[in-house]
Amino acid sequence: MCLTVQEASFSLPPVLDLLQATKLHEALLGALAAGQAVCLDGTEVERLTTPAAQVLMAAGAEAARRHLAFSLRNPSAALASGFTCLGLEQTLVEWSETQ
Repeated sequence: MCLTVQEASFSLPPVLDLLQATKLHEALLGALAAGQAVCLDGTEVERLTTPAAQVLMAAGAEAARRHLAFSLRNPSAALASGFTCLGLEQTLVEWSETQ
């Protein structure tokens, strides 16, 4: 018997602030609780705030704990810059390689 894991895909909004972080938290944890791998598209991100980065980091850690893939495709320059400013550039690289 072969088990397949479904993937939940999310396009990140242009502004990842506290309001969006709350919505993203609920969506990501819902997908992970359902046993779904997570694939994020960062093409449209123009601004990343610390609360949103914290949500992404927590979701990535939860995915790892559940042995589920967590990837980030097409990170915008603003998203990459935000991760770099927070000292998280290696995490961004790892998530980008998990495609």
